[in-house]
Amino acid sequence: GAVLSAWTGDAMLEVSVPGLDDDSLRGAAARLRDLLAREGVRAGATIDAGPALDRELVVVEQVAPASLSLDERLARAVDVKDRVHALDARVKNAVARATHVRTQELFVGPTRRLFQDLRRAELVCVVVMEQGGHAADLHGGRGRQGGAEHLTLADADLAHLVEDCARMLGASRVPGGSYRCVLDADVAGILAHEAFGHGTEADMFVKRRARGAEYLGKRVGSELVDMIDDPSLPGQAASYYFDHEGQLSSPTRIIERGVLLSPMTDLVSATKLGIARTANGRRESVQRKVYTRMSNTFFGKGSSTQAELVASLDDGLLVRHARNGMEDPKGWGIQCEAYLAEEIRGGKATGRVF
Repeated sequence: GAVLSAWTGDAMLEVSVPGLDDDSLRGAAARLRDLLAREGVRAGATIDAGPALDRELVVVEQVAPASLSLDERLARAVDVKDRVHALDARVKNAVARATHVRTQELFVGPTRRLFQDLRRAELVCVVVMEQGGHAADLHGGRGRQGGAEHLTLADADLAHLVEDCARMLGASRVPGGSYRCVLDADVAGILAHEAFGHGTEADMFVKRRARGAEYLGKRVGSELVDMIDDPSLPGQAASYYFDHEGQLSSPTRIIERGVLLSPMTDLVSATKLGIARTANGRRESVQRKVYTRMSNTFFGKGSSTQAELVASLDDGLLVRHARNGMEDPKGWGIQCEAYLAEEIRGGKATGRVF
């Protein structure tokens, strides 16, 4: 489908159609003209269309999924499932899902024509184990830009998945309280996503539903903390070449040395707030308006390894295997969930897990 957009000086008017044939597009253009006639074009903020650009950008696949038969693609998931079952007799169920998604997107504006052909492959496995009346489940996998070359999981990855799931059998919940924690990369990613990801999406600034707007230019963390959103990272599942409003992808430094520098924006929020445009204007589909939404959001690299961080804990937890999260941008409350926490005493794991 397609979306046609027009700026009135105060608001973005849009018409979407499910087809790309001439009649559908001409009809959508007529409806958009009627909308503009009713609403009127007002004096207000103007949109800079940017420099002239004409680019076609394609994610390269090493192995095209279309080159594999349905049976061959199915066999990749079945192979993962079978390998998991073979690792431990306590595995009662294993489900492997192999997915490949291709989206082709064209943006045409007053000064630019941009086309991107995005391909993403994902293989996810869920394992369920049971022993002595106790059950546990755990999932793992990978998602990357590219083709069927990513539709596999290494033996070591599956072994770690089953081993950690087995450790959860019969484990108790973490007792309520406050703990010093070291987070693995996935859990740290959820913390970044919830704490200053959703909290710095600027469409919420425009609606006055984000407390982060009050802290721009202020310290929100220690000098060790950098946070970045970057849709231009090659190979990452959440990467793209340009957003759905024709802004070329580039990194946004949200936090630098503990200071909240910049929110992520879409075209309307950047225009209304008078701040820099970032490549975060994104649609769920042609039936939905643009919202400011994250891409790859993460903490900047530190100087300590995970092992060094664990060794620094006198009494705390190593939290692993991200599960879920949520945030209230207005109240600045967050919740991050993980499957597994290991007890650390004197810088070493005690073997007790929660």
